[in-house]
Amino acid sequence: MKNYKFIVPIALVVLLLLGVYLLYDSRSKTEQRYQSYLAEAREYRRLGIMVDAEDYYQRAYEIHPSSALGLELAACYDELYYPDKAASAGEQMIDDYPTEVSAYEFLIDHYYRQGSILDVYKYAQIYRKRGLHSDQIEEILTAEQYTARSVSSYHNVTTFCAGACAVAKKDYWGFVDETGNVIAALRYDNVGPYSDSGFAGAKLARDKDAFFLDKNGNKRWVLEGIDQIDELGYVNSSNVVPLRSGDKWAYYDMDGNRLFGDFDEVSAMNWGIAAVRTGDLWTLRDSTGTPLNQETYLGVALNENHIACWYDRFFVEQGDGWHLLDSKLNPIGTTVYNGARIFCDENGAAVRIGDLWGFINHDGSIMLEPKYEDARSFSNGLAAVEVNGLWGYIDTEGNMVIEPQYFDARDFTASGSYFAKTEYDWTLYRLYSAQYLN
Repeated sequence: MKNYKFIVPIALVVLLLLGVYLLYDSRSKTEQRYQSYLAEAREYRRLGIMVDAEDYYQRAYEIHPSSALGLELAACYDELYYPDKAASAGEQMIDDYPTEVSAYEFLIDHYYRQGSILDVYKYAQIYRKRGLHSDQIEEILTAEQYTARSVSSYHNVTTFCAGACAVAKKDYWGFVDETGNVIAALRYDNVGPYSDSGFAGAKLARDKDAFFLDKNGNKRWVLEGIDQIDELGYVNSSNVVPLRSGDKWAYYDMDGNRLFGDFDEVSAMNWGIAAVRTGDLWTLRDSTGTPLNQETYLGVALNENHIACWYDRFFVEQGDGWHLLDSKLNPIGTTVYNGARIFCDENGAAVRIGDLWGFINHDGSIMLEPKYEDARSFSNGLAAVEVNGLWGYIDTEGNMVIEPQYFDARDFTASGSYFAKTEYDWTLYRLYSAQYLN
């Protein structure tokens, strides 16, 4: 019995050592197979034989799955001109290894080289949401930050105001928001712009009365008791709106009470100022219609929504040219301009000096020297400019960030969108970066 006491432990040790040996041997053989498969895969890749390279990479992956090996197969697909398989392999790596930065680097770079910018931003959005960072990816996104996609097209447009723009197909008008979603269906014969009041005027030819739409495009307020309404203007914060009946404009409240008129052309009532034209001359009126001064003007700068005063600034034309005033009618600076457009941002109004357009700040100082054939004021950091007969967009440093390619252009929005005219229509474009990364 005593001998058994020694034999059993020795046997257990031998069995343990045997088990370790067999396990090591098995792992060693598995590792040898893995290295053999990987060597075969790389050799077939060198020879450009995709089918066999793929087979051996997959065999190796089954033994030792890893993001590095999966991405090596994806790179093999890419190298041997199998772009769809490369994309699928890259996407699978992101599914399997969602925080592996190299997987995003491969896939985003692949889509970037393929010119699939939508997919670049689709996966960049995921990468950003997961809190990852890559200098390589950020470099691509910087290079493509002003690349835009077309959203929708229309026969005519005004310009965005309070987040909405009036658009038309054939003779029917409606509204879209800055992302291109339809706010109000294109069914109206006449519309006015949306304003910060939250309302826009609209009219159907078959109806006598005009009415007001809310920000969701719902009919909310009917303007009764006015014999004829042919055109509607901007509703200000005091709910004063200019309306045209026949050839004459007058100002009304939203209950249909006539405040004052009649004029041949008018601006919106903003900052307590209404610019009105009778015959060839313009005057400035307060909210009661009383003249603010004794001056008459040859012109007042208006945008497509007939707004003159914005950011406490507006331009008037006198005999020697265009002058910048504030809402108290004080002159801002002494420069006289040959043309001007209203401020859309606090700085960056487009002005013409001589034959060329440049930009000025809120205090009248030069922001960018005149060098453009035509220009619109800065809006949300970009301005539309005309170069060699085509329109593009510059940033506040004067860098051309969207190359001149359009026949006309409108203001840039806070949502990264803009209307630009192609050969036949006005198209709404939106930056991929604004849609996916903001």
